[in-house]
Amino acid sequence: KIGGPVKDILPVETEEQLINTVQSLLQEEQRTIVTNKSYLVIGGGSNLLVSDSGFDGTIVKNQIRGINTFSENIIVKSGETLQALVDFANDAGLTGLENLAGIPGTVGGAIYGNAGAYGQTISDHILSVKIYDPRDGERKQYTLEQSQFGYRDSVFKRNRFIILEAVFSLSPADPKVLKQTSLETIKKREVKYPPGIIQSGRPAL
Repeated sequence: KIGGPVKDILPVETEEQLINTVQSLLQEEQRTIVTNKSYLVIGGGSNLLVSDSGFDGTIVKNQIRGINTFSENIIVKSGETLQALVDFANDAGLTGLENLAGIPGTVGGAIYGNAGAYGQTISDHILSVKIYDPRDGERKQYTLEQSQFGYRDSVFKRNRFIILEAVFSLSPADPKVLKQTSLETIKKREVKYPPGIIQSGRPAL
């Protein structure tokens, strides 16, 4: 319940729409000779502290969604909620993400800050990350090693890259066990945090 006004909010639902929007805003930035203030790309906004004076620019809200499997790999768009990814993996019987249940925000935001909890981090099973680099206007693929993940850190965070998509390599497991683990994790979170913070919620067993 903090934060002031913003000039505009632009939701984007495809990679092309996101890239075209950012390119347009960068051109506006160059015309007005104002750097780093014309736009900000966000996911769910759950990890932001916004000044009560507001933001004198445009918020680009990433709502690019889609999750698919390829063998034991999951390909997910960055605008999906992290909870949706956890639920999808649990339903598919793929282990490695179940302890991330209840963390608010999007997959892109979680990768950006290398989110983690209860012995798991989102980078543990990443194969590759697809990004857009506003500096040269190129889309690029980063391997796990190139992503330079650290504690709540990544190369994406340090360079303000825009995450578009990620591929996870997971292992088979019993869906009921995974869902139960996620449910227990959410229960732990509900004790620690105020009502309304925890996302989704209770996986169906």
